[in-house]
Amino acid sequence: MNEAQIRTQILNNAPSQQQGRASYKCYLLIQLMGLEEAHQFFRNESTWANHLKILTAAGVIQAAAEGTH
Repeated sequence: MNEAQIRTQILNNAPSQQQGRASYKCYLLIQLMGLEEAHQFFRNESTWANHLKILTAAGVIQAAAEGTH
């Protein structure tokens, strides 16, 4: 998948456009820094978990990553 397709997948799997955009930003941060380092930028664990849920549903990260929160 190219970046445009990934962004579309994430937006389509999010409950709202705003959550989709935020999850896409989270995806980019994960790609840049890695999962563990990106996690450090999220103070709210439920926000992190929601992003991982959306990214997993979109098929852009592995479901195993959900256990990282």
